Amino acid sequence: MAYADEQKINLSREDLKALAVGFVKGIPVVTDDTGMIQVAEANSIECWNTVKLLRLMVTADRIDMDKVTEILEYWDYEKDLPMQQNKLRLLFKEYFGEDCPI
Repeated sequence: MAYADEQKINLSREDLKALAVGFVKGIPVVTDDTGMIQVAEANSIECWNTVKLLRLMVTADRIDMDKVTEILEYWDYEKDLPMQQNKLRLLFKEYFGEDCPI
């Protein structure tokens, strides 16, 4: 696998395995990790963020908006948002068509 802009990116063995599976099987990899996203882009691996995955799960009737809110509130409580809050709010509005609950 090539690295984005040939810069040094440290990824765990699990991250590399996920990217390799995505590459070989031609399936999306879900991550919010910047390094993984850069490597995925450099190798034409489809990469989704977690907000996009939540939207897919809502669309497929696997979870509802109450569960999405619960997940977002948990991330916020744990101080483990997948991205900066302002970016999360914009992305949430784009994917769900409503204001982010956090």
